[in-house]
Amino acid sequence: MDVTAHEIAAHLDRIEASSGFSRAGRLVRFLRFIVDETLAGRGRQIKEYSIAIGVFGRASSYDPQVDSLVRVQASLLRTRLSEYYSAEGRAETIRIEIPKGGYEPVIRRSAAPTAVMKPSLRTPRHRPRPRVGAAWSL
Repeated sequence: MDVTAHEIAAHLDRIEASSGFSRAGRLVRFLRFIVDETLAGRGRQIKEYSIAIGVFGRASSYDPQVDSLVRVQASLLRTRLSEYYSAEGRAETIRIEIPKGGYEPVIRRSAAPTAVMKPSLRTPRHRPRPRVGAAWSL
């Protein structure tokens, strides 16, 4: 990961301030928890159980077979991040992704967005003329 902790912290602040996350405190806590654990070198140890207790305040008797809260919230977090990067955060040069099947985030630099070429609305200079004699040649 070639992104500094300072850059990641600023990036998380922008995500939290965005319209998709500004009123989603649980998702923000979830995202910050997994990013902080990863930055501390414990990304591979992030488990559903630790998220349930550390983020959502579940009791130590939490059973992931009975309670799907973490999986549901992870799916929602993935969706919100995708929406953020396709709208408000499209100019971001850092991406945080949570691959399906796990909770360790992938933090990477992304290519700077390129300008999209818009099709010209001008009419072409040369318009082919209809062939008048073509219809009579039957």
